Amino acid sequence: MYSFDFISSYENIISALKKGLGFLSSLQTNSGEFLSTRCIKSRIWQKEYVRDVFANAVILNSMKAVRIVLGDEITLSNMINRLICFIHSQSEDGFFRFFGKGSNIHFDLDTTSCCLSALRRFGVNFDYYDVACHILRYKRKDGSFFTWIEDRGAPYLKRINDIDWCVNANILFFFSLFGVRLPDTERFISKIIDSGLFKIRSLYYETPLAFVYFLSRVYFELKISPHKSLIKYLQEVNWNNPLDCALILSSSVLLGVKNNFHQMISFLLETQNKQQGWDSFDFFTEGLYSLFRVSYGSEALTTALVLESLSLFLSFKRYH
Repeated sequence: MYSFDFISSYENIISALKKGLGFLSSLQTNSGEFLSTRCIKSRIWQKEYVRDVFANAVILNSMKAVRIVLGDEITLSNMINRLICFIHSQSEDGFFRFFGKGSNIHFDLDTTSCCLSALRRFGVNFDYYDVACHILRYKRKDGSFFTWIEDRGAPYLKRINDIDWCVNANILFFFSLFGVRLPDTERFISKIIDSGLFKIRSLYYETPLAFVYFLSRVYFELKISPHKSLIKYLQEVNWNNPLDCALILSSSVLLGVKNNFHQMISFLLETQNKQQGWDSFDFFTEGLYSLFRVSYGSEALTTALVLESLSLFLSFKRYH
């Protein structure tokens, strides 16, 4: 499917993986977590580091592909085990809050489904069934899921419960890990694709490529043929940073889409910084822009997603 005649050497990619892993490991705190950068823009930029359980779940999910390539490498194994312990510690009766255990925010289906998916993929024992049953309560008649869990430990009454197609893709992925399909939710997602809405940012995600990446995992897990519009989008969309490039590369490999892999691999290797990681870029936000903008990202998150994409590329024969 893919030609390696002009691709960067296997050794160079492995070297980048190991150096990137070393950088990522250096960012892990004593608690086992990776902090996120929150940027608040009103009249001036305000930047701070915060606990963000969701991003840690994304990072853990990414390490699954890295482990397939690097095996039981000590740095990787230790980092994964500590990250699993951190995420597990943030559970409150099986549910998760974006800012962590006991924070003044509702439980949400995105953080919860991503945390459960990550734990499931690494074989962690958990009461997945009861949480899955509760998640299904938040499915609407059209198959879409709400974002916020309002009947468990809600700190205040929400005026509106949002719907985000990225959140729905992550919920589908969680259920796919048990071989469960949600046909009405899949139809909702198909409508988003048919309408072209997926080409713009969703409510909470900065880049449209987040949706394609999340959904590609579902299609791969359930062995569903990708929508033609997704294939065309992946082959035509441009990237201007390592985060978007990594999302395109991972999605293309998982969906079996022919793409300009030489250019993507070269770009990712060239943008590895002096610290051997990749720079931070906005991945998700606190919703659409209003009086001010709040966005989240981190070097750890970008680096993890790049490492995943390079690992998926190297191990593509395992996937197709």
